[in-house]
Amino acid sequence: MRTTQSNFFLGTVIFLILSLLVPFLLVRGLYNQVNIASLVMYLIILYSALRLSMIALSGKIKLIEMSFYIFVYIFFGIVPLVQVTENMYYWPGIYNNSQQLLSGLIIMSGIIAYDIGGLIGSKKTNQTKQEVINVDYMKVFWLSISSICICILSIMLLGGFSNLFSTREQLTQAVEGPTATIFISLMRIPIFIVLTISLIYLKNSNNKHVLLKSNIPIYFSIAILIVFNLLVSNPLSTARFWFGTIAFTYLYFFVKKNTISMSKLIIIVITSIMIIFPYADFFRYGSGQNIELKNVFVSGDFDAFQQLMNTQNYVKENGLKYGTQTLGTALFFVPRSIWPEKPQGTGEIVAESAGYTYTNLSAPIFAEFYIDFGIIGGAILFCIYGYISAKLQHKYLKTLKNKSINFFGLFVPILAAYQFFLLRGQFLSTAPALLLIILFIKISLILIKPNERDIKNKYIRSK
Repeated sequence: MRTTQSNFFLGTVIFLILSLLVPFLLVRGLYNQVNIASLVMYLIILYSALRLSMIALSGKIKLIEMSFYIFVYIFFGIVPLVQVTENMYYWPGIYNNSQQLLSGLIIMSGIIAYDIGGLIGSKKTNQTKQEVINVDYMKVFWLSISSICICILSIMLLGGFSNLFSTREQLTQAVEGPTATIFISLMRIPIFIVLTISLIYLKNSNNKHVLLKSNIPIYFSIAILIVFNLLVSNPLSTARFWFGTIAFTYLYFFVKKNTISMSKLIIIVITSIMIIFPYADFFRYGSGQNIELKNVFVSGDFDAFQQLMNTQNYVKENGLKYGTQTLGTALFFVPRSIWPEKPQGTGEIVAESAGYTYTNLSAPIFAEFYIDFGIIGGAILFCIYGYISAKLQHKYLKTLKNKSINFFGLFVPILAAYQFFLLRGQFLSTAPALLLIILFIKISLILIKPNERDIKNKYIRSK
């Protein structure tokens, strides 16, 4: 009874901090500048704060749902409230109340549809039995060595170890053409996936003593994998979202199933995105400016809401794309020499339409859905997204209960961490890396899966 009361109290505190304290500290003039648009933004804050407090109160490790609502809370709640009340945006543009209000309605319809899909997906159905990979520690060890070799080869092809701490532009220019992106992915993703597998294996293993013979190769490979991950995914030459994906993934993997742990996790992630994420570039480029936090929210890092309004303007002038952008993302691997009419990224075409000279801008998921299918079609897609998220979370929670290694145990925490990048967009830039992550997880699980001979020998030894 006392635990239930303390959990309810903690959930209430989370809600009050997110819904009252944070908005009050950032938008002190809110009460003097109330309009319908700002009220809708605050309603989004209240809704997402309530959903996050409910997740914390449940004590369940609902990572995908948690990340989704943290993104909504910051990028489509707090940030728009600051931008609307201050009437300040990073990119050039003048927006009236009706445009701001329509953006708010697009966001509200999306998150409500997401929850409807989540409720449908959370209903119990006849579940098929999950595959559990009985891992052999030596196979994990040799997979680690193989991934390190792939990493080293990719580093050499990208100009050597000296290039690892150069800028992202220099690293990309080391190899001409699209092959640079492939080498960068091979340099970073396999060792990241294999390190994750190794840590899960060690976490689930009954023999955890460092000096046990069966664990020595794993500890050895984990140490090397950590070093290489820090080298190739260092914050100097790596996009902050990829570095954040790795950091949040390991934070998610080791969170405990209780209200206190989930509450701490929510606060840590929100603080990291609101403070550490925007200020990381100032440290990277040596800027000595003293910048207020609310002014950081008017930077290019938080242009998602403005890009949603720019997308509205694009649709108003040019009409809907009716799935063209989604098709271009799905067929990202088709070269333009074969498909000359292949669409550009949504962020790029919207920026060009707005008259910007710099067009490498974000296109949040709300803008991606809206430009293709409008507000109703977008709501349907959010319902599907919520349904899939709920199913993945259910399978992940089942995996945690069984202490097993399978696809869902690996993919869900990574997806939840990568989701911040995916939701911010644009899809044409974010989807390929996600597909590569899925591919490497599948390949890794196949390679560590014991064959019939291994199972037979294990059975004989046990006899």
